[in-house]
Formats: sequence, structure tokens, C-alpha cells
Amino acid sequence: MAGASCWHIYTGCTSLSSQGPCPHIGCLTQGVCHNCFKKQLKLQRCGQCKFAHYCDRTCQKEGWAEHKSECSAIKKNGSVPNENIRLAARILWRIEKEGSALSEGRLTSLDDLENHLDDLGEDDMKELKVDVHNFLDFWPSNSRMFGVQYISHIFGLINCNGFTLSDQRGLQAVGVGIFPNLCLVNHNCWPNCTVILNNGKYVTLSGALHSPSSHCLHRAS
Repeated sequence: MAGASCWHIYTGCTSLSSQGPCPHIGCLTQGVCHNCFKKQLKLQRCGQCKFAHYCDRTCQKEGWAEHKSECSAIKKNGSVPNENIRLAARILWRIEKEGSALSEGRLTSLDDLENHLDDLGEDDMKELKVDVHNFLDFWPSNSRMFGVQYISHIFGLINCNGFTLSDQRGLQAVGVGIFPNLCLVNHNCWPNCTVILNNGKYVTLSGALHSPSSHCLHRAS
């Protein structure tokens, strides 16, 4: 790779940090606020959708901009779709609102990422079609309509570039997100790093606790 540079990052070290507005959702574990992702013994449930939970009214107000459309859709749909469908919906609501593909600090945007749909096997393509079908059932009729091809593109981006977010200890999955800047870090089929979510605002890519020594980051100049 011409003009590439490489860094070795050792276990527990932060290799990349990002603060950005790109969508992430919290639904993979119990007892976690859907806004700040802090663990709490007692959480307040959203009175409309009965699904989202928050530390208090402050967190609920802070998370309302992201949750508003989702809340209405869940209430109307009568059930909560899987996390990939919810994430795809949040991405498309953001695009609907901002009028363009998401960008984070202007380093890159969703449309710069690869979806690898052409590389999907038969079984994966069937799963994709099921997700698209269920997404269309979930997507409100009063929201902007997107074509099946673009919706499939978004699901491809999530499958290739989405991150499972861990708690601050890096031990428990608390959500799913897509952060274009972090996607600039090369992928690996056997990753030895983890994405840490710090109170819903910052994400960091850190050497995993189980990593024997270090991991190497590559960047094309």
C-alpha cells in the first residue's frame, strides 16, 4: 500500500479516539441507559414506546432527538426490531434530516465506505433480504422513502463497518454503532482491539485485554 504508515499499539492503550454525532444504539444488555450507556440498578422507561430506558429525565431529554422517530415507529409497529434494523433506521432518519450522507469530523462519510454486497454468499443474501423486508415494515410511511437498493447499501455498510460497543471496562457489549472515522482503521478477521463507549459521547479504539502483545494500525496517506 503506497504511502502507508504503521503503528504498534500495546494492550490497554488507546489507539484512536473520536467524538462524533453518528448513530449508535443501546439494546444489547440490561441495566444500561439508552443515552449515556451507564449501568444503573434502576432506570426510567420511556412512557411512549415502553422500550428505551434512561437514568433520569436529563438523559431522556438528551436522547430524545435520536429516539423521537424511533419511539413513534416502535409504538406504531407494536414490536422492537433487531439492532441492525434500528441502526439502519437511525442512519436514514439522520440522512433525512441533514440531507446528505453522514460525516464525522469531515474525515470521511458513509458513502466513502464499502458495503461488499457483491461478496455476500447465498445465505447472507437471504438474511439481508429478510432485514430489508422487516425494515420496510418498520419504516414509517410519513418518513422519506428510500429505494431498496440504497437500504440494502446501508445494511451492507453496517455489516462491514459497524462496531459492537463495549462498556468502559471493555468486557460487556452495550450497543451497536457506526462511526466513519473509526472505519478508517483497517479491519481484521481476527481483531485484537475493542471499541469502548464512554458515557455515550466518546468512542475509543483500544488494545483488547486478551491481546497477547500489540496490534498494528495501517493508514494510507
